[in-house]
Amino acid sequence: MQTLSIIIPCYNEEYDYLKRCVDSIVNAEGDKQIILVDNNSNLSETLKAIEEYKKMGEVLVLNEKRQGKRFAHSKGLEYAEGEVVVFVDSDTIVLRNSFTELLKPFSDAHIGAVSGNVTLANRDENFLTKCINAMYWTSSNIFRKSTTAAGYMQVIPGALGAYRKSLLIELEHDYLNQKFLGRPCAISDDRFLTMRIQSRFGKKIEYACGAIGLTYSPTTIAGFWKQFERWRRGVFREVFTIWKEPKNNIKLLFFDVQFNFVIITLMTFFKIFLIYNLIVNFSIGAVLGLMLWFFVMSSMYSSYMLVYNLKEFPYKIAYSFMYEFLFVFTYFHALYNIRKQGKWSTR
Repeated sequence: MQTLSIIIPCYNEEYDYLKRCVDSIVNAEGDKQIILVDNNSNLSETLKAIEEYKKMGEVLVLNEKRQGKRFAHSKGLEYAEGEVVVFVDSDTIVLRNSFTELLKPFSDAHIGAVSGNVTLANRDENFLTKCINAMYWTSSNIFRKSTTAAGYMQVIPGALGAYRKSLLIELEHDYLNQKFLGRPCAISDDRFLTMRIQSRFGKKIEYACGAIGLTYSPTTIAGFWKQFERWRRGVFREVFTIWKEPKNNIKLLFFDVQFNFVIITLMTFFKIFLIYNLIVNFSIGAVLGLMLWFFVMSSMYSSYMLVYNLKEFPYKIAYSFMYEFLFVFTYFHALYNIRKQGKWSTR
């Protein structure tokens, strides 16, 4: 079995989140090296947890002065001994078998990276987190699973993903020095790595359904809006930067990325037009008709859940309505702020 090096970048993470994360990794199965990289934290509770792990002996604690998640990854990579490197966010909780499940696909030399199955640790906190959890489930078990079957993947979740170390080393310079519109890039590190492992090396990305990672979502509309808008800025950046990548290995991926961007753009303006017409020509029948249309379309997209995860289905429908009437408009906010690529966070 290959050795795993698990790198946890940390910046001012709350004590309880960091302890749950690292303790779950320590207790997980597998031949593993655990590397905790502190990225200039100044929060007393974070420093307290870090000091505790320094005394344990089971965790290698490093400090990286250069600010940013990518630099923390790079520092950990410098000390990584495993053939496979796992990046774990500092608020992710793993199950006992998560790493052994992540490792299995690497027996195939054509696999360059493996995506974990990320869901919410705080699913039951309120109605919003239940809806977001349903979105996470469909992202992994419908979108990632289906595109993997077609031979590509857009993004491995930053909360839990595994990579061949040799590929990370080859990408390291560009990873640390990526710029967009003249500004350094820190966000969407996961999307950068996922796309370039496919474009530059012709490697496949596998989805490991059994490699479960539990992460924490914002619990308010405003908090999730901020997170979603940050995700979208990274998506838009890669829509444009992927044009510079070799296309021979990523024909389907390239088409999917561009097609999604075009569809999102058209649908956003179409929804504005619909809402405007509903306001100008308001009628109960028109509103009910629109709601029914959204319900049918969302149900068709999420029909897989009716068989494999029925309890989440109502929350996915509710999330779809939140997206269609609220979060879809992060499109404009993200485009306006697209040059802001320099701040990372777990939540």
